[in-house]
Amino acid sequence: MDQDTNGIMASYKKEPENFQEMVDQFSAGPIVRQIGVLQLIPDNHGYNEVFEELARAALIARKKKDVAPFALYPVSTKLIKEAGDASILDEPSNSFTECAVFSEGNYVVYPGIAQSGTDILNQLLECIFIDDNKYPEQFKKKVHGAVNLLLLMSDAVASKMGHERYIQVEMGEDIEIPDRDNLAKYSMHLKFSEDSIKGLCNRYGFDPVVLQDFIVQVGDPRLKEENPEKNLVIFKPLAVFEDDYFLYMPTTVVSSLIDYIKRKAKEFGCNDELVDHHYQHQFKQASIALWHMGWVATNIVLPPDADKLPITETVLQIDNNKLGYLCFMHTAEGNAIDLTKRTQQVVEFLEQLNEDQPFEVLSLFIQAETGTNYMGSYPVLSGWHQTLSLAFNELIAISYTESTDVLTLWKFAKTYHRTNKATNIIAAGGILDAYAIYERNNGSLLDSAKKMPAGTLMFMLPGSSNNYIRHSQKKRDEHAARFFINGKPGYIKVYRHNQYAPIYKMKQIHQDHRLVIETFKMPIWVTNYQATDSKKLPWAHDLCEAVAFWLFQMRDKLAVHFNVLNYIAFEIELVVDPELIEAETFTLKETDTDQISLTLEIAPPRIKVKIPFDFMYLVRLADNRADKLLMNTVLEGIIQYVHESGKTISLTKEMAYDIVDRTLQPSYAKMVLFSDVSSNVKMDTRGLPPLRYLQETDISYVLDNLVNWLPSGYTVPEKIIDVKEKIKLCDSIVTALLAKLTENLKKFNGKQLLEWLIRDNEKAIQIREMQHIVIPAKIACFSNLKQEVETLKSKEENLVTKSHALRTLIEFVASAVPSGTKWPNMDDIDELLALTNQLTTWGALSEAMRFGITDPEMGLLPSGRIGSDKTWERQNLTSYSAAKVEADVFKYVENFASRFQSLEKSPTAKDGVDAALDEAFWEQFGISFTNLSEITGVLLKKGFNDITPCTRLREDELIALIQKEYQSLSKDTILSGINLMTMLSRTSLGTPPAGYTSQDIFPWRYSRQLSYLRRPLAKVTEDGETIYYYGYRHLDMFFDNLLYLLYTGKLPETTSEKMDTWIGSILSGKGRPFRNEVKDWFKANTIFEVIEYEVKMEPDGHINTEKDYGDIDVMVIDHEHFIIYSIECKNGAGARNIHEMKVELDLYLGRNGNDKKAKIKKHAERDVWLKAQPEAMARFVKEPSKYKIVSVIVTSDEMSITHLAGERVQLPIISFTTLRKDGVASLPK
Repeated sequence: MDQDTNGIMASYKKEPENFQEMVDQFSAGPIVRQIGVLQLIPDNHGYNEVFEELARAALIARKKKDVAPFALYPVSTKLIKEAGDASILDEPSNSFTECAVFSEGNYVVYPGIAQSGTDILNQLLECIFIDDNKYPEQFKKKVHGAVNLLLLMSDAVASKMGHERYIQVEMGEDIEIPDRDNLAKYSMHLKFSEDSIKGLCNRYGFDPVVLQDFIVQVGDPRLKEENPEKNLVIFKPLAVFEDDYFLYMPTTVVSSLIDYIKRKAKEFGCNDELVDHHYQHQFKQASIALWHMGWVATNIVLPPDADKLPITETVLQIDNNKLGYLCFMHTAEGNAIDLTKRTQQVVEFLEQLNEDQPFEVLSLFIQAETGTNYMGSYPVLSGWHQTLSLAFNELIAISYTESTDVLTLWKFAKTYHRTNKATNIIAAGGILDAYAIYERNNGSLLDSAKKMPAGTLMFMLPGSSNNYIRHSQKKRDEHAARFFINGKPGYIKVYRHNQYAPIYKMKQIHQDHRLVIETFKMPIWVTNYQATDSKKLPWAHDLCEAVAFWLFQMRDKLAVHFNVLNYIAFEIELVVDPELIEAETFTLKETDTDQISLTLEIAPPRIKVKIPFDFMYLVRLADNRADKLLMNTVLEGIIQYVHESGKTISLTKEMAYDIVDRTLQPSYAKMVLFSDVSSNVKMDTRGLPPLRYLQETDISYVLDNLVNWLPSGYTVPEKIIDVKEKIKLCDSIVTALLAKLTENLKKFNGKQLLEWLIRDNEKAIQIREMQHIVIPAKIACFSNLKQEVETLKSKEENLVTKSHALRTLIEFVASAVPSGTKWPNMDDIDELLALTNQLTTWGALSEAMRFGITDPEMGLLPSGRIGSDKTWERQNLTSYSAAKVEADVFKYVENFASRFQSLEKSPTAKDGVDAALDEAFWEQFGISFTNLSEITGVLLKKGFNDITPCTRLREDELIALIQKEYQSLSKDTILSGINLMTMLSRTSLGTPPAGYTSQDIFPWRYSRQLSYLRRPLAKVTEDGETIYYYGYRHLDMFFDNLLYLLYTGKLPETTSEKMDTWIGSILSGKGRPFRNEVKDWFKANTIFEVIEYEVKMEPDGHINTEKDYGDIDVMVIDHEHFIIYSIECKNGAGARNIHEMKVELDLYLGRNGNDKKAKIKKHAERDVWLKAQPEAMARFVKEPSKYKIVSVIVTSDEMSITHLAGERVQLPIISFTTLRKDGVASLPK
């Protein structure tokens, strides 16, 4: 006999050649235990079928009196690995560990590769022990004991292994086997002595006899069953070795419990009831998941189902003209369900519900998941209707993903069926595989780089959704949290509802608002019980979020005080003054904010924090005193609660205040924000819908179809060489997109569409304006959460793109109001916006090539898409755009406090108009600036007071309204102003009105006379009357833009001599204030010597030169590094589009290579002179030869030239924003 180094005996005549020979020759017990250990290794996740078959083989060979020798470690390792190598396995779709929820809370389980097993177990347990039912008590008792025991054993193993719920792993290339020491160690984790099992049973009142149902007996004939789905080890995860229980199949605990529950339900005669209960439970959860995505329940009663199919049905609304038919299919072994007839009946019924507008229907078939196989068929509907089939847990995975919304399933179904018409999709692994590809591929199922001829089979690789499912599960992190229910401790299911902090929300739909953080030893709940339905009280919800977030941020400082306490949970209940909840307006008044306080009431198990109405006056301050007061009171409440319960806590009030003060930094780190529209009506949230950004799937649809929309016979070569041909293609695409837009717009009810779009634009304006306070506050809060900061910046960029597309689309609709009948809806408007966005994109590219800014590679891709190389865009435009956003965000932070300072004046007030501007404006536009301001103010005030996103006024009403406010204004003057502000009609979208040029209607040009930003009123003729449509936030934006154009000299249509003179006087005075601002910044923020005056370089000037080289605006001297900075200050706005970029390049570098008038030429010559004459600096420094001259241009705004011109720029250019943000480190050395 030989002894292995692990103490395992071995003796054999020849080494076994395979696993079967090994179990026939050696003791089965150690091999079974080794297989159990291998299931605890994360990299082995996915080899479960191998382990199940190996365990079965070993158990078949096991003898009652096993006296065979032990296999050596190297032998067993080698043969087990070879068994794994010989198997063809798929990547698992679930996590390595999951979370079962039962009476003792959360239990970590190893689900193996059984899809949805843990979810099915949790659902069955909820049906039996939480939902109302009449199941036999003895049935419940047996299930309760068996489930508890096995889950406790599984959780104990996971705890010893250090495994938490939802571990995500990729399947290893081969089976990983621990070294001998760890193999022995982990083997002990799976071992449970008879005494330990008795102890558990005594502690919880279980009958240990229930374990007999889960123990595999030696010689059990069922082990010889070769069907993998009926392998006995799936249902018997325990084995007994020498009176010890051994969990040799930890990955089949879940499947064994599901099987046990079903067997016992049959035994106690309640199986049919349980099966039906389980269906209804999943149907309810499916409905909740759809509600979470934004689907709205209806009271539509469907026609009777004559065939009484095994389905549960309901109808929900998903869009203005779309309904969702949820058909939940009960699983049925062996019997196929044909849903064709029923679906057609339902769809025909729903389509005709409204005589004026046929509804479009998404038939959503959800397959119940109960552990049995499903067979069924459903129709593919024609026309505009869509169908989609998903398994229950596939729906759950999609619906709780952060990126989903109310139209996610509709758009995917539409894309799937469009693609399936062109190709033949084979999704053998399920529709979710296709959805995961769609998500990764920007809302398309087609590969933009590959050829896919019509009729080609498109195979969706099985397992494509594995990562999607796992990541969805991990992000959702569904589990149970301890909570007092009716005064008794219990558990509530929660899920993570955001990603910036582990704050969890109650899964159940309920009017009560409950959040929880589990950062400390005991969970801390933050609750509010004042709502009357689940979507009210944003004030209270925001306060709850703030408390939970700040507690999380203070976790490191509070843990030492909280984690020594022994409480089931803390509950912080926020009670908000009803007046504050209902308030839409409030009175500005002098308030001593130091006297505002919150009150506490200890009502075990709750700590009630009462928020008075005056708390609003703290919230509207620029600093975070409101957040600090809230958190000081919360911590005081916890201290008081502990003391009143007769215990002690090391945290004192003074320490708590100090922790709050140190955590809530800087002072504008605010979670509780307030939009005071008394100073800025654009921040008004009243009456606005949620904002939808541009949808990737609609952009992809447009790109996939561009070639089809080009004129008949137009051929796009694989590679276009001539830049003129590239420009021609771009122009043809623009023409085709205009035609497609015209075709689509004709279908709509124009008046309804205008109202819808104006409302959406009002929301985009409100969001954009709120970003000025939201972004700085959130960045301050999330300063240690970089990903969230990047998300905020990304949303800012997306908002700019969406806003431009929306304004352009309104311009199109208002210039040629459609007379169709179709109702506006989110889905069709998404497509219209995608068309508009791409029209602008291709038009801008054409213009960039015309101006000689770029010449990208272009041509037809194998997929049939038109490709254009994005290198120039990535290297230049993307960096410029990112720099602009970065600068904007920095300015938001700088100006944060001023955004909170109420001007305490009417939102219509526009001050500071001088007589010269009035005269110039009259000569240019036929109305004074003052009169236009008055007209704008009246209309703005009307919309604001009516709280309507889109105001509609007849022309006579409009004139009367203005004359009531300003009696001196004549009808002609009013109409002059209104006409100046009203969109002009066009014969077609691509044809400018008489007296205008094509450039006036190019949407990729800014400051156009015919843009919606310049003409904020839309005019519609209705029953012979003229009706004006407008949004008051946009009206305010129009006036701000007009001021911008006037005071930056960017007003393009100046034909008036007086206007030219006035603008010239404004521009001539811009330079000095900016120069002084730069100078003062250096004085306040650096140790450099700053020369107070502008340094003249001219004969007999401060620096004596042979000719006039102009002035050095700001000279600063870095004596530490011996650098003299010659700074030229340029006050101007950076380019916003291709045309302005061209103008900027010409201005600084000269036009067409002629640099005689280039702005930068003079500064470069000055730099050359200074570097050649260092002694000229003797007036400013001793030993000037030691100093280096560095010339730099500082601009008031981020400039495109620094990103586009590269080495052609002779001097470094930095924006003043960059200088303020990065300090002197941004200066060239």
